[in-house]
Amino acid sequence: RDAALAKIADFLEAEKGAGQRQDLLGMAGAVNRFVLPQCRLAPASLATLISRTQKNMHGIVDLHGHNLGHGLYPLASFFNHSCSPNAVVSFHGQTLCVRALEDIKEGEEVTIAYVELYAPREIRQRQLEMKKGFLCQCQRCSLPADDAREAMLSDGRADVAARAREGWDAGLLEFQ
Repeated sequence: RDAALAKIADFLEAEKGAGQRQDLLGMAGAVNRFVLPQCRLAPASLATLISRTQKNMHGIVDLHGHNLGHGLYPLASFFNHSCSPNAVVSFHGQTLCVRALEDIKEGEEVTIAYVELYAPREIRQRQLEMKKGFLCQCQRCSLPADDAREAMLSDGRADVAARAREGWDAGLLEFQ
């Protein structure tokens, strides 16, 4: 089973655009220059490892939205994305915490947001495709194009996005 999963992952990594793959190979070459020759990985293998690591990194931010860096939290990488998540990620220093936003039934998937939720659908989907390599098809992204809530964000109404962010930030404060 592990071999089958590895083949699927390798296939998905190979589907990258030529430019992005070249960037990853360049990073692999740079990393290998700092490693003893007998410990170096093949550039293609290291590029794949770098890509997988990047896709599973979590941005670490404080309550004011200041980016404090990135961290790799292997267990948290098992949480899937939703633009209507039922859980939220927060940080206490370097410790990642996942807290439910609502009651979650036994067996129900726990989801978190990988992008800013108050951004218009087109921006959320573009960010997810560029940074995480998938096109979001969650319940919220599957709403009709004329859905009033999404239309307000897409129309660029700053007051709607600002109110959404204030509500989100207030909710996060409850978890601190």
